[in-house]
Amino acid sequence: MNLNQLYYFKELAKERQFSKAAKNLYISQPSLSNSIKSLEKELNCQLINRNGGQITLTEYGKIFCEAAITSINSIEKSKIDIANCKRKEENIIKIASIPTAMSSYLPRIISEYKQNNKIQPKFYCYSDCSNNIYQNLEEGKIDIGICSKKSDHPNLIFLPLYNEEIIVITRKDHPLAQYPRVLLTDLLPYHLITYFPQTSIGKKITSTLLNYNSNLSIAGEGNDELSLATQVLANDGVGIVVNNHFWIVLILQKSRLIFPKILEQFSSHIILKLRCLKVFSF
Repeated sequence: MNLNQLYYFKELAKERQFSKAAKNLYISQPSLSNSIKSLEKELNCQLINRNGGQITLTEYGKIFCEAAITSINSIEKSKIDIANCKRKEENIIKIASIPTAMSSYLPRIISEYKQNNKIQPKFYCYSDCSNNIYQNLEEGKIDIGICSKKSDHPNLIFLPLYNEEIIVITRKDHPLAQYPRVLLTDLLPYHLITYFPQTSIGKKITSTLLNYNSNLSIAGEGNDELSLATQVLANDGVGIVVNNHFWIVLILQKSRLIFPKILEQFSSHIILKLRCLKVFSF
């Protein structure tokens, strides 16, 4: 018996179908079938009932599945614990951040930290969406997250960090480029581009726009500033985004958007895991 067989059996028990499980595991269906038969031979019992392409677990299979899941979870936890221990030994702080903070706020604040502190840790930073940041922090894969706040994570501590202004970006030859302030009514004739609604900021912007006027046209979406800027430049669209220095580099015109009070600014939070709280001087 080997570790791969435990993963194979767990996946098969979840999917209840050889073809789906094999596809998820990136192995051939015969390889998966042979692995299960090998397990049954070693344990001297039938683990699954085969009915065409579908399977069900026998009583023996249910017992083994529970043991396999417990073993896999224990191994995965040990991997994370070892990685965390290595990060501490090497003085590494791993930070995951939403793209808007990654492009402006985070580099500046890390630079300030290094200038004002004798201890010089290595900061490993990468961008991700808020939902992945919550999960990775809870699983111990990162030390700090910078993202939006969500109340259904009791093991995480959310601390207010900074606010981001919501603005309009356009090409410099766009009709709206001449306006320093843009009202929601000014957006009606144009195709709008903003963040994916699966992200916290995208959901808030989209709902606010459509609640104001359901005839507003959201024609493009993106996960980060680069994808949004590309669509604005290529399609002569109007971007609804957070304000940062990235737009100046791309020769885009910024205008202040007069939003309802609930969304003139978007709040970002720093989050840490409750059981291993470390507060850094950010």
